[in-house]
Parts: sequence; structure tokens; C-alpha cells
Amino acid sequence: GMQGKKTGKILNPYHGLSQKCIATLLQTKQKCQQLGVDFIILLPPSYIFPDYSIHYLLNALHITRLGIPVLKDERLGIIKDSALLSDTISHLNAQGSIENSRIIARALKEKQYWNESELVNRLLLHGIRVAPAQQGNIMP
Repeated sequence: GMQGKKTGKILNPYHGLSQKCIATLLQTKQKCQQLGVDFIILLPPSYIFPDYSIHYLLNALHITRLGIPVLKDERLGIIKDSALLSDTISHLNAQGSIENSRIIARALKEKQYWNESELVNRLLLHGIRVAPAQQGNIMP
């Protein structure tokens, strides 16, 4: 993940999910299916520049194409209020945790997940076109 102080800088460009990450996600998905457990991903928000939302959308699209639901979070990975954080760009303080928990609980209760067309359209708003998903090529 990204670690750093509250500088508002993107610390690394988007390179997609690593093969190890993809393998872990797929193994977890399979194990959860065997156990009859829902497996849902929440991409955590951070306090960084708004163009990070492109990374968030690409990650969400990649995971969605793996057949794993991604909890819909309209913040698109961005926390705009640094007062909700403690020591780094991604560690919430008590107030941040309360607000984040409310957002997560609402989305889980309402089963709000991203779908591929929503993600593709959001990326288009940022001027990014992604290839359609093809068998064997899920990378956005």
C-alpha cells in the first residue's frame, strides 16, 4: 500500500494489481464460495490528490472483472478532510473511523456495489478509455 505523511502527493503511479494480489483475491473468493460466505472488497480511502480517484476506479474495475464485488464508495478513495486522520495519509482518527463506519454500514446494508459500466463511465469522465473485458484479459 501507500505510506506517507499527509502531503497530498501520489506516491506511485498505477501499475495494476500484482499477480500475487490477483492470486490472493481469487483464492479468497474461491474459499469464501466454498464456505458460503460473501466476499466483498472495500478500497480504503486516503488523504491524497483527487487524481488518485483514477487509481481507485482502475482498481475497482480490475477487481470487479475478477467477479468480486467492490463496495461502492462515492468518495472514490479520497478523504478531503485531513482532520479525520491521525498520523499518515490513511490512518483514521476516532471521528474519521465513526464517519467511515457509517458509510460502510450504509453501503453494505443497501448492497451498493460498483458495476463495470459505471466504472468505465467514471473513467471516461477522467479522459481514460479502458479496453472491454475479454476472456483472459481483465486488466483495465
